[in-house]
Amino acid sequence: YINALRNAMLECSNIPISALDSENSYSNIINYNIKDYFNNIISSIYNVKSLYLYNLPPKINNELIGIISKNLINKEHKKTHKKLTVYYDIFANLVQLSLRPSNDYNAKNQLENIIKSPDILFLDDIGLETGFNMPTKPNLRLLQLILKERQNRVKSTIIISKINISELSKLYNDNVFNIISTFDIIKTK
Repeated sequence: YINALRNAMLECSNIPISALDSENSYSNIINYNIKDYFNNIISSIYNVKSLYLYNLPPKINNELIGIISKNLINKEHKKTHKKLTVYYDIFANLVQLSLRPSNDYNAKNQLENIIKSPDILFLDDIGLETGFNMPTKPNLRLLQLILKERQNRVKSTIIISKINISELSKLYNDNVFNIISTFDIIKTK
């Protein structure tokens, strides 16, 4: 019953099925020397760590998303005593949601809830929402809004990208880069 409830909560969190289906045995991440780092994240989530992960193979990304999500979904928040909430989405999906007509209140409320509500927000494929061209102003505004709002609310954001931090600095303005540069940064060998 408890596993079924946890899996239902994870599915509502938009976590990719491939992450939920993986056995999460750490077998792949051991090869990347980051198992201990992620164990520390899981054990000290109350310190609100934000991460920038890049250059990780998709299988490793999925395993990490699964491990972090499965381990945190049943933990209580230290201050609120409520279960921690986790949400995953591809940044391009949020951009599309933000570009919906201004009278689409459903989309606006959904976007606001995604930005403000989860204790841990996974944002995948940052920098790829427009290919490797310069992001448009709406993309920049949205990313800046998400990062500032989550920083102000003291909530973790885990950014997953295929581009390194120096490429990121060329794509986004200083405000976005300054926030992301405070994140813990993890890359593969």
